[in-house]
Amino acid sequence: MEWVFDYVYNDNICSEESSIKIDRFLYRNELYREIINRLYKSKYEVYIVGGFIRDFLTHNKFSEDVDFVTNATPEELKKLFYDMKFATGGETFLVSFVNGVEIATYRRDVVNTGIRTDCQVERAKSIEEDLSRRDFTINAIAFSPITGEFIDPYRGKSDIHDRIIKFIGDPKDRIYEDNERILRACRFMAVMEGLFDRLTFLALKKYSTLIKCVAPERISLEIKKAMKIRKASVFFETMKLIGCLKYVFPSLRACHDQDGGPHHDETIFEHNMISGDTIHPKYPLIKLAGYLHDVGKPPCAIIDDKDYTLKFIEHEKVGADLVRDELKALCFSNDEIKYICGLIYCHMNSFSKKLSKKATKRFLVRLSKSGIDYRDWFRLFIADKHGNMKSRDFKLGELKSFLEKIKYLYENENTFSLDALSINGNDVMNALSISQGPKVGIVLKKCFEYCLDNPGDNNKEFLLNFIKEIDYES
Repeated sequence: MEWVFDYVYNDNICSEESSIKIDRFLYRNELYREIINRLYKSKYEVYIVGGFIRDFLTHNKFSEDVDFVTNATPEELKKLFYDMKFATGGETFLVSFVNGVEIATYRRDVVNTGIRTDCQVERAKSIEEDLSRRDFTINAIAFSPITGEFIDPYRGKSDIHDRIIKFIGDPKDRIYEDNERILRACRFMAVMEGLFDRLTFLALKKYSTLIKCVAPERISLEIKKAMKIRKASVFFETMKLIGCLKYVFPSLRACHDQDGGPHHDETIFEHNMISGDTIHPKYPLIKLAGYLHDVGKPPCAIIDDKDYTLKFIEHEKVGADLVRDELKALCFSNDEIKYICGLIYCHMNSFSKKLSKKATKRFLVRLSKSGIDYRDWFRLFIADKHGNMKSRDFKLGELKSFLEKIKYLYENENTFSLDALSINGNDVMNALSISQGPKVGIVLKKCFEYCLDNPGDNNKEFLLNFIKEIDYES
């Protein structure tokens, strides 16, 4: 894959047809139409900027997230939209919200330390001055819904056409202004499946260590945004290329060029990337688990003394532990961490058409303990198989049969967690005249184990008699 592009300008990108399509989209939305009309009738300038324009020119698709900019001040906007829900992002940011839609007053930076809370802006005089403060040329395009004109002072339309990621002005200055732009550059590479402008690439590579200065919450947000991209592997590959992956997911970086073992023709890193790309973006947590599911292999790699083959004993457990620590450091939520790590921990579970009902139930219990929906486990399972370039020999008939078996058990014998029991801890204490303590848990666990094999006996009357026969002292 090529990563760097020497810039060639092409200005014949946006046609009149593009303007018409954008106008039609905007005027179909009553709120957008009202915002545009009121600003225009009051003789204020109004433009659409940012990701909405970039995404349309890149993929010919419309985003519902439309950002407006205008020369009207927040005070003027408040008067103009007096009959709508109005809010501001604070006087220092010059951003207003009308019924939830962002309208920014033209801005320019006066102080920018790279920390967003330290950033100070003031009112700018023109749309061109406002665009000059943005990060990449592809994000510095404005569209006038009044004239149908594109304002493109940095030739962003051409860069979109050629799929070039290029900083505005001096790349070093843009990175120092906001270190998060390092990750944004990697994400836009995945969005556009593009190439870096040469100076942009050199700066990213030179200053990639500044990613350590970015707040973990902002890094996790960029990662989650990247999971909305079908081929998000480009995001991780670009991070590895410029040298910042080791600061975000060191376990994934350690997979680079590592032998996948005798059952794989691809490296561990390549396997993770192919697996993650296989999972649809509408399942972002599963998709992230796909990119990380085998990171436990490098630290577990051993050569078997008997057959001299490379093996990765308990790599799923080691990988889940590694990822848990990394996601915690990135401030992912506890629920997100539990789900992603649960998927990684369970991904080595396999099945056979000969798998017994009892074994299938115990497999479901393991998923339940990790809070994993069997359908999500199955999505990762298929992705893992698809990522194996040496063998993808699973039969659709067997997969369908296995899923039907699980679905039947879920719908008819749902005893895969203690919560499904017909008795609880209070019932146990009352029936056995014992106080709260470990014995209660032992009794409930034994009831649970029994009901796994005898779901028809999961009723309160039977279990209250059953527990009286349990040896809970041993």
